[in-house]
Amino acid sequence: MQTSHRVQASFYVVVLVAMLIIAYFIFKPYFSAMFLALILAVVFRSMHDRIFFAMGRHRATSAVLTLGVVVAIILLPIAGVSFLIFQEAESVLQGNQFDFGAVRNVSFYVENAINQFVPFEAEVDFEKMLRQGAAIVVENLGNIFTQIFHVIFLLFIMLLSLFYFFRDGDYFKEKFIWLSPFSDEYDRNIIGRFETAVNSVVRGVIFIAIIQGIVSGIGFWIFGVPNPVLWGTAAGFSALIPFVGTTLVTLPAIIYLLLTKGVLMTIGLVLWSAIAVGLIDNIFGPILMKRSGLEIHPLLILISVLGGIAFFGPVGILAGPIALALLIALFDLFPAVVK
Repeated sequence: MQTSHRVQASFYVVVLVAMLIIAYFIFKPYFSAMFLALILAVVFRSMHDRIFFAMGRHRATSAVLTLGVVVAIILLPIAGVSFLIFQEAESVLQGNQFDFGAVRNVSFYVENAINQFVPFEAEVDFEKMLRQGAAIVVENLGNIFTQIFHVIFLLFIMLLSLFYFFRDGDYFKEKFIWLSPFSDEYDRNIIGRFETAVNSVVRGVIFIAIIQGIVSGIGFWIFGVPNPVLWGTAAGFSALIPFVGTTLVTLPAIIYLLLTKGVLMTIGLVLWSAIAVGLIDNIFGPILMKRSGLEIHPLLILISVLGGIAFFGPVGILAGPIALALLIALFDLFPAVVK
């Protein structure tokens, strides 16, 4: 009898592992879409709760309304900005709306400075670098547009998942607690820490980088830097780099203005970058991080973003920092779990 029970248990484990492997490969193509849906569900949970109570606790209606808000304030702006980036990157590649004469002047000055200290003739072709960089951007964006139906399908999966996360979030949470081997108290604590980690990264890091990119792009547009949407987006990504931030993009823009637009426009962009962009990072960033509940060193944020992109792909911009924040939160829970 005992042998029969062991055989049944062993067979059950083998079948369970096999089905888990099959389920992994079934869901693998849609992990990124479902992960983004989960992140958005956590970020917009408080808004959904308010809509839920305002709609008389009607789950489906509140889920649809919250989904509409997410589409209006997140997805539509992203689609519009992506289209503008594609257009501007293409114009840079073709040499339109960009003064490469100023770039050649910068190359000339840099070459002269280098040649004073090295025994051989150095050639620094910034124009070629810019064109090659723009070509890479256009090529990657082109791949996205050639797979437009795949992108739309993943977007549909994400929106559908987000709807069910809004509508049945409590059900999924209780299922996780039921399946977890930890006590219910620890499970709810872990879920709470996960929500804190998501809000910490999205509101305290990603949101600040997005705002800095937008403000930088506005400054580029006001003071006459060509293709402000493209370079504003680059500034948003560079805002994730510790100690450098948007300076990585604004400094070349300032040099460009000095060579093409004169001192007045240059001073204007310098003040805009120092006051408008700097205040966002130095004042609002720490406030949002403290309110969200977790503080992470900027160097760890950068490594987690780069590692997340390498491991997860584009969704790693969020997945990497969130995984790091959750790891830190779990370390905080360790003494309570093992006592």
